[in-house]
Amino acid sequence: MLHTTKKNPSVASTGTGVAVNEDNRKCPRFTIPRGIPIKTEVESMSRILRSCNCVNIGAEGVLLDFGEDKCPEMPVQSKLFVIIQLAGETAKLPGIVRHRYGNKLGIFFPIADDPNFEEERKVFAIILRTLERGIQRRTGR
Repeated sequence: MLHTTKKNPSVASTGTGVAVNEDNRKCPRFTIPRGIPIKTEVESMSRILRSCNCVNIGAEGVLLDFGEDKCPEMPVQSKLFVIIQLAGETAKLPGIVRHRYGNKLGIFFPIADDPNFEEERKVFAIILRTLERGIQRRTGR
């Protein structure tokens, strides 16, 4: 069983979304332990790339931490791309900033039900399965 995270109610967005459980997420997210070789970057609409750390991830979104670097100036509802690389697979997913908290951005992936992003969903599903297997091997869960 993977460790899932709960959305911090103090930083919850007022954006649209279907709340089906106490933390407003339809899909669980799992925390990325140190040592998992996942590379994440954010690309703004002006094509500026910024490296960041993936804190937690799920089929509908990701929490990114920019560490000591300053979090990019992206207001809530900004559109961007999240580039995720793992085990030779790369997914470039469109996202929307749902919340900011310190040097962290919460990103929603609107592709979950969009037929225009079928290939991206397939690659992202491979990445999520690879992450899950890697985390299970490391933690024994």
